[in-house]
Amino acid sequence: FNVVVFNFVDMLSHAKTDTKVIRELASDDKAYRALTDTWFLNSPMLELIKKAQKDNIKLVITTDHGTINCSKPTQVIGTK
Repeated sequence: FNVVVFNFVDMLSHAKTDTKVIRELASDDKAYRALTDTWFLNSPMLELIKKAQKDNIKLVITTDHGTINCSKPTQVIGTK
């Protein structure tokens, strides 16, 4: 049993509200999906999937959460 974590999409979704450059690159849903698709097509994740398929290895791909896009994000910060 092996586990591999790819954090790019999670980092990208968080960066959309924190980083001006990412907001410009992923300004709407279509651009966000295109950026994610470009990453995936050039990622080690795709290579891993191809290798697993070639070697007939079972894969389980999952996520820890989803993302909801909105037009006016608000950051809420609480005390620890």
